[in-house]
Amino acid sequence: MNKMFRGLVAWLVLASMPMSCFAWGSGGHRIAAIMAWRSMKCETQEKLGKLLRQHPRSAQEFAIPAEVTALGEAAENEWLFAQATIWPDLIRGNRQFDRPTWHYIDLPLYLTEGDRAVMHGQLTVNMSPTLPEVIDNAELNAVQAIKLAAQNLRSQRSAADKAIDICWLNHLTTDLAQPNHTTALYSRLTFPDPAGDKGGNAIPVQPEKNLHAYWDGLLGWEISFAEARERASALLAEMKPHQAADAAELDPMQWVEQGHELAKAKVYSPQILQAAYEKEVGNTRRIETIVLSDEYQAESKKLAERQIARGAFRLAAMMDQLLADPPADCPTIETETTVTSSR
Repeated sequence: MNKMFRGLVAWLVLASMPMSCFAWGSGGHRIAAIMAWRSMKCETQEKLGKLLRQHPRSAQEFAIPAEVTALGEAAENEWLFAQATIWPDLIRGNRQFDRPTWHYIDLPLYLTEGDRAVMHGQLTVNMSPTLPEVIDNAELNAVQAIKLAAQNLRSQRSAADKAIDICWLNHLTTDLAQPNHTTALYSRLTFPDPAGDKGGNAIPVQPEKNLHAYWDGLLGWEISFAEARERASALLAEMKPHQAADAAELDPMQWVEQGHELAKAKVYSPQILQAAYEKEVGNTRRIETIVLSDEYQAESKKLAERQIARGAFRLAAMMDQLLADPPADCPTIETETTVTSSR
C-alpha cells in the first residue's frame, strides 16, 4: 500500500509540474531536430537510425506511429531523431534516467550593481564547463553533460547506451539555444543564491505563466510530426545562410555565453528588471505580473526562430563529427567516463 501511495504521489508531482520545466516546448525541440536531421550527412542519419532503434525505452517512448511507418524507413529514422530530442523531458521523474540539473547552466545576471558587488564570486551554483574527475550524474550542468555524452558516443559503449547519449546531445544542444537555460537573475533578497529566479520561472508574465514558459513556448508546445516537418522546412530555407557560421560553433560554453548575452540584452527587458527591482526594494509585496508588450513579443518570436536554427545547425555538425568513422589506422579512443543508465 505504501509503495502504491508513493507511486501515486510521484505521478501527481510530475503531472503538476509547470510546462516551464520542459525547456523549449516539444514543438520547438522537434522543429530543431528535424532541421538538424536535414542538415547532416546521409551516413550520419543512417547510423543514428540504427542506434536509436536500440534505445532501452524503445517500447515505451519510441513506438513509431503507423502513419510514419507508411512513409518508409527514412521517415521512421527522422521521426526517431525528432522523438529523441524530447525524450529527456518525457522521462522527468524517472529515477533511472532523469537528470534534472543537466538541462541548464545558470550564468548570473545581477539585478543591481550592489548585488553584483556582494554576490559575485560567492554563488554556489555549478557554472563549471569542465568535467569533474569523479562524475556525479546528479550534479552536472548542461555543458558538462554535453561533454560527457559526446565522449561517451565516441567510446566502446553498447548501442543502447549510445542511444541514450544521442537523446541527451540532441536535447541539450537545443536547450542551450534557449537563453533562459543559460542565465538566472540574482539579487540579495528576492532572488538569492543558489536558484536565483530559476531561469525566469519566478518572473510572472502575460502571456504564459512566467518568463521561462513564455520563451519555451514561442515555437509551440505540442505539434504533430507533420506540422514539425513543414515548419522545419520553411525555417531551414530561411536560415540556411547562417548554417556555415553556426556549424562552426562547437564549443558548448560558447553557446552558453551567446545565450547569456542574449538574455541580458533581450530577454530581461528594462520593464522586467524594473518590476523585479520594485519587489527587491519593498515597493511591492510581490513581483506584479508583467504584460509583455507587442514589440517584445514580436522581437522574441524572431529571436527564438534564430536560436532554434543555431541549435539545429550546431547539432547537425556535432553529430556528423561524433559519428564519423575514425581513420582505419587510428584506434577508437575509449573512456572510463560513462553516462550510466542509473545513478
